[in-house]
Amino acid sequence: LQTGLVNLNKADFSGLGLGGLNKVDGVLKGAQVGVVNCTGETQGLQLGFLNHSKKLNGGLQIGLANINENKEPFGFLPFVNWNF
Repeated sequence: LQTGLVNLNKADFSGLGLGGLNKVDGVLKGAQVGVVNCTGETQGLQLGFLNHSKKLNGGLQIGLANINENKEPFGFLPFVNWNF
């Protein structure tokens, strides 16, 4: 569990991140719940207003704006984006 206004991880992260800004440069295996969530690769859940992942791989994004740079299956979707 990681909580705080800003949560920054330079490597992989497994668990739950709760905060205003959650950022994982490596692979997220778990969940991020916050206003803005960013990952290198998402294998889990991102729940927030803005969710950004360089690669969505076995993951689910729920929020107002969901960005998947890998664009498989979708690059951007409002409300829900996924890749399983």
